[in-house]
Amino acid sequence: MERMYRDRLKLVKDIFRLYEIDAGIVLAGPNMFYLSGYTASTYERLLCLFIPTYTDEVFVIAPKLEGERITENIGIDPEIILYRDHENPIHILSHLIHRYKVGVLGIEGCTPYRYINGIEESIGRIVFKIIDEHLMGMRVTKSEKEISYIRKAAEINVEAIISGLSHLSEGVSERFLSNYIREKAFELGADDVPFTIVQSGPNTSKPHERAGDRSIKKGDPILFDIGVAYRGYVSDITRTVVYGEPSKMHTKVFDIVKRAQARALEAIRPGIAAREIDERARNVIESEGFGKYFIHRTGHGIGIEVHEEPYITSENEVRLSKGMVFTVEPGIYLPGKFGIRIEDDIAVTKSGHEILTIIPKSLYVRDYGV
Repeated sequence: MERMYRDRLKLVKDIFRLYEIDAGIVLAGPNMFYLSGYTASTYERLLCLFIPTYTDEVFVIAPKLEGERITENIGIDPEIILYRDHENPIHILSHLIHRYKVGVLGIEGCTPYRYINGIEESIGRIVFKIIDEHLMGMRVTKSEKEISYIRKAAEINVEAIISGLSHLSEGVSERFLSNYIREKAFELGADDVPFTIVQSGPNTSKPHERAGDRSIKKGDPILFDIGVAYRGYVSDITRTVVYGEPSKMHTKVFDIVKRAQARALEAIRPGIAAREIDERARNVIESEGFGKYFIHRTGHGIGIEVHEEPYITSENEVRLSKGMVFTVEPGIYLPGKFGIRIEDDIAVTKSGHEILTIIPKSLYVRDYGV
């Protein structure tokens, strides 16, 4: 068993003891990857960790078709219980619940009701406790290794975006650029590309509009919001450029957004509240009269998932600490006209912060070296 995963499992069992949880179920997904290094797409099939609190044991319940992949890819040494498609895995789970005399079972909030109902029908009286907050509390502070994976994901992301910029030309479509950047990221070593948002012209005023068939025209603002994963960890970068010469309004809005981001970045250090980062960016934009056009939070945590804790919102009192990694991405969106967003990934260090996304911030394509 890899030491990293052993330590994480020990910590999660300590947390279960503290909150009087007798065992926990963690489904295939981000938390299972975090605790074991294993991930899979199971569709309707149950694949989970069963973690009894008061023993050193840990179990994987999985469909038989996953058996070989589990033994080759998992970072822990569990007892693996495989079932065939005609078998009901809830019976296996219920047997373990009986075996370990589980009265309080920890579950993730995303656990399908069919599993919960099946356990209740099989076991009878049992108490469920949501463990999301505990698991995210573990994940929110990244190790140096985790940050190195995000940093590498960012490097791939930067190179893919710049390569995409080099293919800007009049008549090329948003969809072409999106597909090109996605393939380029894989070519550069990404193990996943969760999203490649490319918007142009008035489409940039809609923060998460999908790339479509609109063709690039001279004078168009073009927004690239790209997510790239490496070794299971995600980077998230947004840059907005203009194909050709930006208008005075493009330049004005871009400069406001850039100053808002800079104002937020300069404050990032251990001990500051997440809401203060949001307030600093928002105050700059509001002071210029564009407050109602900044329609989302200033940032979100990144790691195994694209969006996780800490959320950089005006209400979040959480104090930043070393190892937290999140985006800072103020934006202004003028309906029917255009939008500007600048987004970088930031790691909190012992005394300040590190910007993980090293890429120019300019409306001019030439400033990106293409």
